[in-house]
Amino acid sequence: MPAIKSKRTQPYNFLPEGFTASDAEEVTNMYNKLDDQDVSTKETLEQFIRDWDELSAAIYEIRMSSYVDMTSDTNNEKFEANYNKVVEQVLPVGEQRDFNLKRKLVASPAINDLGDEYDIYLRQIRAEMEIFREENVPLQTEERKLDQEFQKISGNQTVQFRGETLTMAQINPLLEKTDRQTREEAFRARAEVRLADAAKFDEIFDKMYEVRSQIARNAGFSNYRDYKFKELKRFDYTPQDCESFHTAIEKHVVPVVTQNDERRTHLLGIDTLRPWDLQVDAEGKEPLTPFKDVEELKEGCERIFNKIDPELGGYFRQMMEDNLLDLENRPGKAPGGYMDAFAATGVPFIYMNAVGTHRDVETLLHEGGHSFHYFLSRKLPLFNYQLTGIGSEIAEVASMTMEYLCRPYLSEFYNEEEIKRLHD
Repeated sequence: MPAIKSKRTQPYNFLPEGFTASDAEEVTNMYNKLDDQDVSTKETLEQFIRDWDELSAAIYEIRMSSYVDMTSDTNNEKFEANYNKVVEQVLPVGEQRDFNLKRKLVASPAINDLGDEYDIYLRQIRAEMEIFREENVPLQTEERKLDQEFQKISGNQTVQFRGETLTMAQINPLLEKTDRQTREEAFRARAEVRLADAAKFDEIFDKMYEVRSQIARNAGFSNYRDYKFKELKRFDYTPQDCESFHTAIEKHVVPVVTQNDERRTHLLGIDTLRPWDLQVDAEGKEPLTPFKDVEELKEGCERIFNKIDPELGGYFRQMMEDNLLDLENRPGKAPGGYMDAFAATGVPFIYMNAVGTHRDVETLLHEGGHSFHYFLSRKLPLFNYQLTGIGSEIAEVASMTMEYLCRPYLSEFYNEEEIKRLHD
């Protein structure tokens, strides 16, 4: 991964210059200072919250940056060691000491003097206190290491296809080919790789299931789902609401999907629709090729963002110039895509595995929406309100809306006939 050029532009107020969040001793020293702070008045309590927030952002950034490095090159031993150091040494300190500070916060005689702008923040703090158990700290470390193990195996999976060695992501364009034999061969070749690692993945899943179930039991929950709802701060709907939503999808959406599959089967002129028939154009047209490399992808998306609003285009240009985009697929890179932020520096970062498909265009526009959300919220006084406390539901509003806003400008990648295919 290229070195990120963005640097923190504002001096720390609480943390000393040169503070290293990857050093557990330095982190502990700052928590000690927070322990000693006065919180008896509204003014001192607010200062305590701001100082604690600054430390939290620094820890979040080192966690995120080590994760970015680890996923960008799962074979890099230095990246793996740095990630494990953060997971094993720094995060456990933060989790334990944060709980102590939360108790200090809610016990402050000035807590009722805080303004309405703290209501959501305090609701989240109390929810976190309810589920915290000291015995879960090492279990959460184990959970993160299991995730890292999964990423490493996944990042190193390769497919042998007609004399070439391809990554798992590089199979995707082949599944859009009009030749059915090519599609089936590519699908089966990738499936064989997954089956070869199935036992390893099953073992990781089984271990993770036991770890997560124990975390939930320790916190007083009968299952991990209910624990996770509380951890994700899902205050406004319940698992039962989700089950009702599932029922509605089964009743109203599945028949539409089934009808569409029947139409696809007819148009392709086949007897049975198989997994390798789902990504090809149903009318037998050649695959869309919106870009030939990630530079074209970035430049096309930048033009789209500028057409929507020059401010958004400016944000994306900053990300391009500051190496805040890791888009290309390559061997050893973990699968998937995400947007996260270097919280102490104050910039977002986009990670994905582009291989030249329309899905890649959609993904970058989507993650761009997340990035703009962060750019526009980063000046809020609390890090909690900028990133960690907004909830995935609201976060997805920004990204999904960006996909829709960009649709009128897809001519940056496609001609009129190709755009019609997308909408069909």
